[in-house]
Amino acid sequence: MSESESDSSSSSSSSTSEKFVQWLVDDSSSQLVTQYVALQKQQIVDANSSSIRKKKKRRNIDRNREDGDRRLYEDYFSENLTYNDDIFRHRFRMQRPLFLRIVEGVKNHDRFFESGTDCTRRSKLSPLQKCTAAIRMLAYGVAADVVDEYLRIGETITIKCVKKFARAIIAVFGDEYLRRPNVADLQRLLHIGHQRGFPGTLNDINVLDRSPIFHDVLERKAPETVIAKADVAQLKVKMNCWDVDGLKTI
Repeated sequence: MSESESDSSSSSSSSTSEKFVQWLVDDSSSQLVTQYVALQKQQIVDANSSSIRKKKKRRNIDRNREDGDRRLYEDYFSENLTYNDDIFRHRFRMQRPLFLRIVEGVKNHDRFFESGTDCTRRSKLSPLQKCTAAIRMLAYGVAADVVDEYLRIGETITIKCVKKFARAIIAVFGDEYLRRPNVADLQRLLHIGHQRGFPGTLNDINVLDRSPIFHDVLERKAPETVIAKADVAQLKVKMNCWDVDGLKTI
């Protein structure tokens, strides 16, 4: 590059720099720069505020769970209870002794259902509260927050109660109750059906599409049982009688 070309390039660069400086000091240009800088600062502030909002802790609601436990006990389990056995059976879908047996079983199996105090020395949710919440959800098919107002127990804990309750029921009572019926079970059911005026039935007609007993009968795998008849002393059969809409088939 010649010396004249180099001088020309230098003068051109100097002229461009001077124009840029002049543009910066111009009033309109300065306003644009000021607005741009202010906009960038506002975006940074908004981003920080959004981050702070995301990290904000959940609101803690003091539900007074002790009051919920006291009300539940006085309504259904005290000596001077508010609701009698019939109402308890209607609302809990079982008799009171059975419910208490279930509570005792799951409490001994999982420490989650035990009573005690938390780190603030307040009483934890009682076994009755947790099991009642689980039973109400399973019996009525309601949302988890429905039991909050009466039992004073939050939605998250209610869902946890249901999950742990189901696992505990399977672990504690599964071997005895969650199994296929044996010969003794069928014999007992047939006897109960006969006493109630339905000889030869297993009181299983309402759930034929789900009953393992009925499927076994259809597949001729039902265990051999003895059915008591009104006019016949004993009749030993392998296929039990099923009364459907008044028509009896064997």
